[in-house]
Amino acid sequence: SGGARWLRLNLVSDANRDLGVLIDVTQETLEKRKIEYERDYDLLTNLLNRRAFHARLGKLFADARELGIAALIMMDLDNLKHINDTYGHDCGDAYIQYTANALKRYAPPGAALSRMSGDEFMILLYGYADKEALRQDIEKLKQGVRGAALILPNGEPFRIRASAGVAWYPDDSTNYEQLIRYADFAMYKVKHTVKGEFNEFDILSYNREAYLLHGREELNQLIEERLVDYH
Repeated sequence: SGGARWLRLNLVSDANRDLGVLIDVTQETLEKRKIEYERDYDLLTNLLNRRAFHARLGKLFADARELGIAALIMMDLDNLKHINDTYGHDCGDAYIQYTANALKRYAPPGAALSRMSGDEFMILLYGYADKEALRQDIEKLKQGVRGAALILPNGEPFRIRASAGVAWYPDDSTNYEQLIRYADFAMYKVKHTVKGEFNEFDILSYNREAYLLHGREELNQLIEERLVDYH
């Protein structure tokens, strides 16, 4: 067919001769690669899935020589529900795909890109010598996402709008799980103020408000437990 083939050679040798059996394992190899790909990648966007992204972070942070100065970005689409409710879920899937394509196009080479859930993405930019160069690449990424547009069924362009939180390595934390929490908090702040911006994590704001957020979660849990007991 002109395509690549995978072959396995089994050899048996004695004092006088070598005998070999050559087996075509192309189909077996392709199926194995397909399973491995589906294990690690989100099929809608072809970005790393949550499990594979965490595994990538685990390897990078275990041997931090490559990290240099890094930024972990948590990004959330602002208008997915509107797209789904107005134009249907196929259009919503296209909106997600256009966002992923913009990330691939405008992220610097080597960046780790992931779709974490329905409308949530995570990006790790690393290997920088200073924050300013990294901030410039974050700005390019932000403007690239903002400049991308989905063509709606009525023919009108609909620009992608996303809110994001940025946490810094090593300034904010040297632990990637902590950085994820910090980036998530920074994103939460911008989602509840001025959507569509990229907001850097602020430890003073976190220390002031994290307890309130935690207290709200405990209150909601208590209310739910009381309602369950009541019924």
